[in-house]
Amino acid sequence: MKNKILFLAALLALGMTSCGGSNNQPSAQPSTPDTTSAAAPSSEATPTTSAVTPSSTPVAPSSNPTVPSSTPATSKPVEQSSTPVSQPSSQPVQSSEPAEEQPQDKDLMLLLGMEYGGEAVPGKLVYWTGEGASVNFSEGKGDDSDYLIMDYTAGSQWYGFQLFIATPYGEAGDDVRVEFDIIPSVGGDVTLNGQVFTLKANEVNHIKYRTTVAANLRAVDMQFGKYAGNVIYPSATFKVAQPVIKPFNGVYHKASFGMMVGTQYSEMLSYYVKDGKTLFYVIDSAEFAEYLPEGMVLKGWKDSEGNYASLTTVVTSDVQYAMEIVNESQIVKHDVVYKLGEQAIHTDKVNDGVPASAPTLAWNEVGFGYAVVGFFDDQALTQAHDFTANVSADQVIYVKRVMNPTTYVQWGWAPTATFVATDRKYTASGLNCGTAPGNQGWNVQINFANVPAENGVNYKLSFKYKLTAQANGNAQVWDGQATVGFGVSELVCDGQEHLVEKTYSGSDYSIDVFEKLTFELGVCGDDTAIEIYELALVVVA
Repeated sequence: MKNKILFLAALLALGMTSCGGSNNQPSAQPSTPDTTSAAAPSSEATPTTSAVTPSSTPVAPSSNPTVPSSTPATSKPVEQSSTPVSQPSSQPVQSSEPAEEQPQDKDLMLLLGMEYGGEAVPGKLVYWTGEGASVNFSEGKGDDSDYLIMDYTAGSQWYGFQLFIATPYGEAGDDVRVEFDIIPSVGGDVTLNGQVFTLKANEVNHIKYRTTVAANLRAVDMQFGKYAGNVIYPSATFKVAQPVIKPFNGVYHKASFGMMVGTQYSEMLSYYVKDGKTLFYVIDSAEFAEYLPEGMVLKGWKDSEGNYASLTTVVTSDVQYAMEIVNESQIVKHDVVYKLGEQAIHTDKVNDGVPASAPTLAWNEVGFGYAVVGFFDDQALTQAHDFTANVSADQVIYVKRVMNPTTYVQWGWAPTATFVATDRKYTASGLNCGTAPGNQGWNVQINFANVPAENGVNYKLSFKYKLTAQANGNAQVWDGQATVGFGVSELVCDGQEHLVEKTYSGSDYSIDVFEKLTFELGVCGDDTAIEIYELALVVVA
């Protein structure tokens, strides 16, 4: 087994290959550029002994075009260099950080997958394309490291391609240094966490910068495209090495997973856990099966005190886990069934004597637009389940969910709304956003990200709503480039209940997931409120 989770393997295993679209106008204007940034330098990529020179190139806006940013850029001074691929420089990389101030020698990077669209997700690479842009991913190998290869076709706007990485325990205020190599086939500008870097073609451009993580959790926030007529990056192929993300603040502990070889511990995988947080990832028996002799299974991972690792294990010091391998005939398994009310939605088989792990439920289990907020031993949802307790028999665990928009956006005014979420309804009231329409005719967006559109699958999307007081609005599914074929539903502002139903086929589109279901409201009055309820997405024949 590899001694660490590679940047590429987890991403490519998901089969995420490409995403492209049309040149149609987006449903929402991106935010204006943030001119309050403390540091937004740019320079031609230079030899490693050269420093960065400031540039008048405008800083690109917040990288989610549907979410105007009200948070000033917090990135700190950066350093950038490039080295020809065939002649690596022996010169040390200059750093703009004071010599006495270095980050902790702990790499927080851990990627377990890839997602398209939406906001940054801890432990995953999230990307977005639009305005005619597309990107194809593949794997490549260099002399010293593996690369994620991105074949990028530029679109007509600055937000043609964006890539976000959030560390597993990332929080607003984290002070980190990001460092990685990138080799582009064409020279040009790329914006990283609000700072513009100019890359040289066909050379190893070594990127290193310091940034304070904002509320969007993006430790890496990469943008390609065009803004205000200034070309930020043309079409190109990029080779990107796994970033190294090291913290300046926070307390972290090393969690190691390995095996005992005689009396020696041999580590196979490790990552850093923020103090007082739970384990982010535990290798399960299915993932490990290919590495074991026939008839043998992984029972679990034990620490020195005999405790098994689980996703509910709280870490307060460095910890080592050693695999426990037993003969398959020795394993007794129990069914752990998860239910929404009376409906069984998910079943795990758990080894006797180890805890169950809270599952990550798919949209078709917990429901599109809903989030899990708890697990309980009783259907009334009053007794929280203890995921540290070992399983000794079949059991039922009940799931509590609420309707959960992924983002709420208010254009031009500070958010003043109040929100109430239940398992059947989401209410946003007090949507005071002025008397004039906002950008593109909307002032408020309520977004539910990642609408599935798998090839060969037919879907029915339905919801009810009430819109009261002064407002104009619509609801639409947005695919990152243009509203999908079943169109826009204008919302009626009369305080009455309305039902909207749409059907569509994933075969009609070139991507497997649309960016979001979005509710857009404009000309909102002081008392404007919207209720969205009985949201449902089902597969139909």
